[in-house]
Amino acid sequence: AAIANDDVREARRLVERIGGLTFTSVGVLVLVAPVFVLLLASIALKRPTALAAGIVYWTVAGLIGASLSILGVLYTSHALVSAFAVVGGAFAGLSLWAARTPRDLTAMGVFFANGLLGLILALLVAAFFPASGLITLIDLAGVVVFSGLIAADTQRLKRLYRETAEPEALHAASTYGALTLYMSFVNLLQLVLGLSGARGRR
Repeated sequence: AAIANDDVREARRLVERIGGLTFTSVGVLVLVAPVFVLLLASIALKRPTALAAGIVYWTVAGLIGASLSILGVLYTSHALVSAFAVVGGAFAGLSLWAARTPRDLTAMGVFFANGLLGLILALLVAAFFPASGLITLIDLAGVVVFSGLIAADTQRLKRLYRETAEPEALHAASTYGALTLYMSFVNLLQLVLGLSGARGRR
């Protein structure tokens, strides 16, 4: 047990030495890689098939898994559970509101999608020129952006189920939709953890 604890502490020291952002500079690239995969897929696959959607799904899921592996090293179990509970509650509330509201959230989705591109650029800049104030601002902006995307994507996915008749097209669209919601949830979790500042030893 003592050896295992030493290994965990050494891993945490290594992580903290190679970066000072929400994650490391390399971790930031891993974090945004799934977004780039989705963007490229949406451009290259104008009419995605179920097979293509499955390939993109598992590629992005693997990249997200790589980005999440660092959480257990950086944060305490209490911080992880607390953040998951907060984000899970927010996700459920936003999705319920988006599914029930008569308001069209399409314009809001476009606005926050553009905000996401700005957020990615800001993350890349902060990866090489870190500043605590800038990182906090990015985290706060990210919480707003991903909260908006969760609501807009939920309504968009609901509309797809109503309007898409072809089974394969529905399967591909629902896979992409579920994946974007999952990514928004994961990124929101990471941002909340970053804002909590609850790093430390277990």
